[in-house]
Amino acid sequence: RPNPGVILVRTGYGGILILRKNDENCFCIPGIHKIREFKADQRAVEFSLGDEEYALTADGLAVTAEIQSELETLRDDASIARLLMEQAEPDRPKGNLPEVMQATIAQNIRDFIKQHLFENIQDGVPVDAPDDLIEIQGDIEKHGYQIISLNILRVDLILPNKSANEVEHPQNITYIQQVNAKSESETLAKQHAEL
Repeated sequence: RPNPGVILVRTGYGGILILRKNDENCFCIPGIHKIREFKADQRAVEFSLGDEEYALTADGLAVTAEIQSELETLRDDASIARLLMEQAEPDRPKGNLPEVMQATIAQNIRDFIKQHLFENIQDGVPVDAPDDLIEIQGDIEKHGYQIISLNILRVDLILPNKSANEVEHPQNITYIQQVNAKSESETLAKQHAEL
């Protein structure tokens, strides 16, 4: 019988049998059947949306961001079969999971950021709304994983300090000018009040 949080897989005569619940059991003959244990594989995938992979906010500003996610293996038959193959062939190339996940998560994060104003997410925000997670979860499940947590951290405006950026991100220049003008007027108002 499997212990809580552990999946047992019996292989050998009679084919593969997967046991997920503690009240399930199976008949095993030593030498004919093998039992393997699988615990949910958890991975942390962290990466950045840099200047080249920037996202656009709802108010049209180009931003970079840090992405932090925790993933866990699904417990469906296809995911268990993948883990079984990895155990059977430890030297078999497994593919670069983080790169696959980054591409999938990054596109969904860009879509998420596009729905929010810069001032609402610049301090960071967890992606935990059911509607947003359903779409992201669906894409991640294609790779045999599910999301435990997903956070957007340090959302920063791309500073147009190069001529290329000035052409590419004019909205950012306007925003910076507005912020600077507001700051100057607040400083002047404070000085007048003190006088």
